[in-house]
Amino acid sequence: MDSDQIRFILATEENATQFANSTLITGFYGVGKCGYIAVNHLVKILNAKRAGVILTKELPPFISVKGENLVFPFEIYVAQTDSGKKLTLLLPSFEPYKTEQQAFAKAVVDWSKKVNIDDIILIGGLDSRLKKDDSIGRALWTKAYKKKGKQTLLPKFEEGLYLTGPLALLIMFSELQNVPALGILTYAERSRPDPIAAANAIKLLEVLFDTEFDVEELGKEAARIEEEIQQILSATTEEENEEHDRGLFA
Repeated sequence: MDSDQIRFILATEENATQFANSTLITGFYGVGKCGYIAVNHLVKILNAKRAGVILTKELPPFISVKGENLVFPFEIYVAQTDSGKKLTLLLPSFEPYKTEQQAFAKAVVDWSKKVNIDDIILIGGLDSRLKKDDSIGRALWTKAYKKKGKQTLLPKFEEGLYLTGPLALLIMFSELQNVPALGILTYAERSRPDPIAAANAIKLLEVLFDTEFDVEELGKEAARIEEEIQQILSATTEEENEEHDRGLFA
């Protein structure tokens, strides 16, 4: 699929100026759903305003409701931090289908250049089983990002590791088109949603933007998930014990 077939539908064309000199932040499901959780949380706590949607040829057949708005699969929001930094938030409720992930990534990078976005930050999860030190994750970046002297905050992505999916393609096209882009990958649990990994990524953004983001809700969500897991494990253990007892006294 050609990236020209992917359309950015803004509230009004004049609104394109509001993206200039902002940082584009996005993340997808991936390991621990870290990227999606982080971006969705930023949209919520910053009271971000929806500025448009992205339409693709193979658009996921999904619609929902948030407040008075219909929710589309790929939405664009704008917000501003307390420190005055402008943010453009790309929130994907679904990942693009594999057949058009390449076109989607290229279209996003092309569009970011067209509307004069300063740089791109991509949030994702890294399998916690790969953790070898006290760091909360790894980072990878384009040459243009480092050339601007920007911070990376995390150790460099190691040789032998691989990043896949939309995040990898966004980094790839950013490199090819000389766009400053940083990938923040925090260690996350692969088997379940990991709000703590998302919170760790957001805390790194605090340093980059010299501001504070409220991540208390993510901590509560992590505690709730952990409690559910313990309940499941406890119920499973009880069932196993009952089966064992029946075998002993039959």
